[in-house]
Parts: sequence; C-alpha cells; structure tokens
Amino acid sequence: MEYTTTNRNLGLSKTDLGTRVLDSDISQSLSTRSEPNRPCRNQIGGRRRSPRPFRPLAKRVDLVEVCHPNNCNIGLLAYSPLGGGSLTGKYIDIDSEAAKRGRLNLFPGYMERYNKSVAKEATIQYIEVAKKHGLTPVQLALGFARDRPFMTSSIVGATSVDQLKEDIDAFLTTERPLPPEVMADIENVFKRYKDPAIA
Repeated sequence: MEYTTTNRNLGLSKTDLGTRVLDSDISQSLSTRSEPNRPCRNQIGGRRRSPRPFRPLAKRVDLVEVCHPNNCNIGLLAYSPLGGGSLTGKYIDIDSEAAKRGRLNLFPGYMERYNKSVAKEATIQYIEVAKKHGLTPVQLALGFARDRPFMTSSIVGATSVDQLKEDIDAFLTTERPLPPEVMADIENVFKRYKDPAIA
C-alpha cells in the first residue's frame, strides 16, 4: 500500500496496539512500534521530529508526526483543544461561578491532570500572551489548533450555547494564520512548559 496526499479522508484511533487507520477499504496499522508502519517510517526518514502539538497543554509527537502533510498527510481531529476548559482561564479562580459550573469541579477526577500539575501556571502564561495580542484565551487556543497543518477539525466541549458561539467565533474570526509574533510568544511559553499537564 502506498501512502500519498489523498489519505486526508482517513480517521485515526489511538489504542494500546498503536495508531490504527480506520476506513472501510483500509485496515493498515500505523503503529510506531510495529513493522506495518514501515511505509510511514520510510517517508518520515526514521527520525523523530518535534512538530507542535494541537493544543498548548498536551504534546502528541508520535501521532502528529504521522499525520503531518510532509509525512503521511492524514487529517487529525483534535479532541478538547481547550483542555477541558482549562485554556479558557475559568479555573484560575477556582471559586468563580464559571469554575463551579465547569466539568473539573462537577465531575471529581475528570481531567485531574489539569488541576494537579503546572498546567495552571502554563495557562496563566498563555492568557497573558492572548491579552498582549488582543485575543481572548479561547481565540488563542482554538486559533493555534486551527492553524496546525495536520489538523482537519477539532471537537470542542461546549456546555452552553454561549460557549459554542464563542468557539465558533474564535475559529471564524481570529486572524488566519495567527501572526508570527503571536506564534513566537506561544513558542516561548511552550519552551518553559513542554508538557504541563503531566509535570
């Protein structure tokens, strides 16, 4: 099987067996740990690269590496690009009304990694970047996800109509692509907090 730029319509699922392509015509494993990945590994050149993840609070190099247009060009669908609402900033003040109504407080144990790590510190830094450039934290995070070359779409977890409107507005009205100076500031925060949700 040859991998070409026409693979944009494939879906991916992460399992303990590796990453698997899901399509009615194709059932080819793309695991970075097994031999069936040879076509993609050959295209990638057998070396690890560090493309940016799809959200600032999580790093997913293995999957991103395979999905990138320079490699197998398989579109990636980001789940929770706002980190369970963390990147909106509503959990900075845990006693705020927004935080009390949020998933992290309503469902004990849900996405605990954002409460028991340096993710809050990183979120504060990303909020400062957004303010500096006249953006909301949602515009910054969703604009960043939208501009990844391997991203075809994302699944936001809006729990109200207002949140959904804000998310859609962020995708549609935020400058495309985010300006280089915004990306440079995001990169500077990322260098300090490479994977804050598990640190």
